[in-house]
Amino acid sequence: MKRITKDLSYREKVYEELKIAITEQVLLPGSVLNERKIAEQLSVSRTPVREAMQMLETEGWVTILPRRGFFVNPITIEEVQEICEARRCIECFIVKEIASKISDEHLQIVMGIFQQQKQLISDIDQKKYAHFDSEFHMFFGKLLGNKSLIRWQYGLREKTERISMYVASWGNIFEKTIEEHQNIICALQGNDAKRAVEAMRDHLTKSEQRIVGFLKNKRN
Repeated sequence: MKRITKDLSYREKVYEELKIAITEQVLLPGSVLNERKIAEQLSVSRTPVREAMQMLETEGWVTILPRRGFFVNPITIEEVQEICEARRCIECFIVKEIASKISDEHLQIVMGIFQQQKQLISDIDQKKYAHFDSEFHMFFGKLLGNKSLIRWQYGLREKTERISMYVASWGNIFEKTIEEHQNIICALQGNDAKRAVEAMRDHLTKSEQRIVGFLKNKRN
């Protein structure tokens, strides 16, 4: 194995900082980023910035513009549909598998996350709400314990949070999710796998419809 160098460490740190900034709408879709300015803001050389941007481009967050900098990719309807389709495949399978064996203790944890979400609806804190929304869904994957599925969930989680925060910056779209999350919890409380799958599919489909509707309206 190769020794980890300081440059590699800086590259990873820049990568994480930029991804957080894109997710949290500090760097907005359509922004053009200057390599030199980013390096100055983060107090690093331009090399780790360039390397981090290459990593982000591979994952679809940015596009490198030769001699101009980096372009933060917009959120498209196609991307939303693809992410929601992937989530339906993964998360419907997960709730089907855990429905028959979820314990009262685990349900209490889920209810705790759910109550946090309800409180944040009143507080109108989109950033925290998006975090707890992700935690609600990720908890089921962690409970199942399939490491491959968890990795896929994490990959989708970051893109989902970015979409949620972008849409939420133009209006509250989260109120509808409370009832849908409650339906998932009720199905799991009854250890009803079929109903849990239906509730999860309904929630993810309606979330997709709301977001796509918003993007279409904004485009017109």
